[in-house]
Amino acid sequence: MANKISVLIICSVLVATAACADDYDNSRNTQSNVIIPPGMELIQKDGINIVVPKGGRINTVNGVSTIESADEYAARNFQDTEKRIGSLERSVEDLKKELSSVRREIAAMKQADTAGQN
Repeated sequence: MANKISVLIICSVLVATAACADDYDNSRNTQSNVIIPPGMELIQKDGINIVVPKGGRINTVNGVSTIESADEYAARNFQDTEKRIGSLERSVEDLKKELSSVRREIAAMKQADTAGQN
């Protein structure tokens, strides 16, 4: 009889411990209790919340995950920014050409209108 009670108590303790551990694990992985500073974002990797700079990457090599270093992040961000600036410069040049063409057409229309009125 005492043996049955001991087993019952041990099982109860194990169930309670497992329930508490599960609640702790679930609360640890919710976004609601993570403070995210400005300029940062939350990335979830393998069930773990990681706060990284916006646009930051997590690299995994041989099963080990690491956050990219500040140098890698800055270099990649700078390259991306250079690409965007280059694209914007090309767009501006295209718009300048188009504007120049429109101005020539307007000038030709004004000249034709002026010649038609004379």
